[in-house]
Amino acid sequence: AKDESVMINNFDAAHRLLNHGGKSLDERYPRFRDKLDLFFIDHEWVPLLIQDNYLNSIQDRNSLKDVEDMANAADFISLGDSLNRQIRVNMDWSLLPNMGVCSSIAPALILKGKSFYPRFPEWLGKNSSQRKSMRQIRELKFAMGSSACCDKRAI
Repeated sequence: AKDESVMINNFDAAHRLLNHGGKSLDERYPRFRDKLDLFFIDHEWVPLLIQDNYLNSIQDRNSLKDVEDMANAADFISLGDSLNRQIRVNMDWSLLPNMGVCSSIAPALILKGKSFYPRFPEWLGKNSSQRKSMRQIRELKFAMGSSACCDKRAI
């Protein structure tokens, strides 16, 4: 079992958490300890993958209970983000299992969905584009500021 968990990547871990059981042994939903182990495969990526893909796991369900479940899952994800901040600011790594439960395990348990393979988080692509734009603006600002400075000296 240890070798199997070493071979799982972040996307596989999120996929296993978001898939709520099937009839075959491969689709069987993991026990709580196994779920926590899936979170610890990469405690930074797995919550991000869960957050970006949890709504896709419920597909076309849209009853009032499903909407309430989505809201509850979002609350747990938010709590997980708060715990992550506490971990980072206070260096309180003992909160990491709690973060795992809130950010990854609870949302998947609440929704009891079926997931396709998780998509790459869109936020990372948008954040990367934004950072690139900001860097280019800084470079342009610096280039314009330095050329203006040179022009003043020449006069």
